[in-house]
Amino acid sequence: MTGKEGLYACEDSSSWEAVLNIYQDVIEAMGSKKKKLIALDQWYQDELPELLAGREEKYLTKEELLKLMEWKLTRGKFRPRLQQLVAANPSKMVEEHTRKAFHLLPDVEAAVKELNELKGIGPATASGTKMARLQINDRLQ
Repeated sequence: MTGKEGLYACEDSSSWEAVLNIYQDVIEAMGSKKKKLIALDQWYQDELPELLAGREEKYLTKEELLKLMEWKLTRGKFRPRLQQLVAANPSKMVEEHTRKAFHLLPDVEAAVKELNELKGIGPATASGTKMARLQINDRLQ
């Protein structure tokens, strides 16, 4: 893993698995400074996929999208304006765009484009939404 791209440029699956294997340790270490992180990550990894799996049609509620954004911002650089932008989306619009995005999967580019229609949602948050949906598929197989 050399160069600016780091892990993203690495095609060796064992490198990816090694990083995945220490994920929980990293979250716990970060959680010592960011108190909400451990609970938010547990919600994202376990509870959100269960909520989505329980719905015949997959979508996120506005409250779930807000919590997803909180999870994302707690993991990285905090930008409160993003949370405000997401909060400005009407509930019906959040459900409509997330439902459409989930239907567009596995076409990731189209799904991300659909989610970008929501205020405050860029590729990183859209990817987090997509991963929550993909975790359902992993659990059903």
